[in-house]
Amino acid sequence: MKHAAKALVLAAALACAGCSVPGASADGAPLTRDELPPVGPSAQQTMALADGSVSLPEYQDAFARYEDCMSDAGQPLANITRGEQVIAYSVPDEAVQSGDDDRCYQREFAGIDEAWQIANEDDSFTTRLLRACLIGHGLTPLESAVDVAEQAAAAGLTPEACQGYAGSL
Repeated sequence: MKHAAKALVLAAALACAGCSVPGASADGAPLTRDELPPVGPSAQQTMALADGSVSLPEYQDAFARYEDCMSDAGQPLANITRGEQVIAYSVPDEAVQSGDDDRCYQREFAGIDEAWQIANEDDSFTTRLLRACLIGHGLTPLESAVDVAEQAAAAGLTPEACQGYAGSL
């Protein structure tokens, strides 16, 4: 009798094992991206942000976790270029549509990426390009990225128009 009760509990557990399928609604239909639960930051991302600043190794480590998460989801990132200050990459459209990109980005990289970009905007490629272009046009560039962008716009200079200065960066 004892074995029959255990078998019944096991059978019930196995029957319900499919009752809660990740990524599926109660009726078994796939969840849409908007129906996915919100994702919070990983412990590693939270720890990296705890001191209020992000170092280059923390930025690189967070990107590696994001990249691993995307690969684990079967949605590897493409065209990855690890620059001196910024990592550029492409995300497969399917990863955006499925929510895999948002889930991985929010969990592993979003807060760190944002903090890093803000802290390093004055040294971004675009800002350096506009500075070189302003100098090439006989103007002395200002300090911040915002000021440089406004100064270039006032002079009628756009990043596209300044591409000839890219080689000097």
